[in-house]
Amino acid sequence: LDPDFPKDAPSSFDGLASLDPTKVFALRAAGIQSAYDLAAMPIGEIAARVRIDPRLLGRAVDRAILIDAMGGAEATKAVDALGITSATELTAANPLPSDAGPAIQRVANRLKTDDRVTKVKAWLEAKQHDEQPPPVVKQHDERPPPVVQPPPAAEIGGSPGLSSAS
Repeated sequence: LDPDFPKDAPSSFDGLASLDPTKVFALRAAGIQSAYDLAAMPIGEIAARVRIDPRLLGRAVDRAILIDAMGGAEATKAVDALGITSATELTAANPLPSDAGPAIQRVANRLKTDDRVTKVKAWLEAKQHDEQPPPVVKQHDERPPPVVQPPPAAEIGGSPGLSSAS
């Protein structure tokens, strides 16, 4: 991509499958170097720096918060196995599945009071309403409508005052 940026370390955005190389490049160009940076920065600030679909960005930040809280992408496999893929899902799971261990319970309790989760949840809810396509509004043509002139009398059937009977 760009020789000024180092090659991706395998763990920099590990666990964020929705971020393809182009999106990772955009994040790096904006100063966000890893999932941990993504989780730490306010989502509104990230959105102002990059041009990534707001819903996808919100889900990536939500997942990054979970990765951060669990201690890494590898540790999230335990919650992934429960069908939980984000911080907001973990906090919403009430009760947690019976096979969730005490470590997952502690992370869930901690995330329930984490301001980042509250903010990303609000962001995602707001962007959910943006899914509806805007109504199509016809652009008004500012040119005046063309004026239709009647054809000259000669084209209609001869010149006026002349009779066709001779």
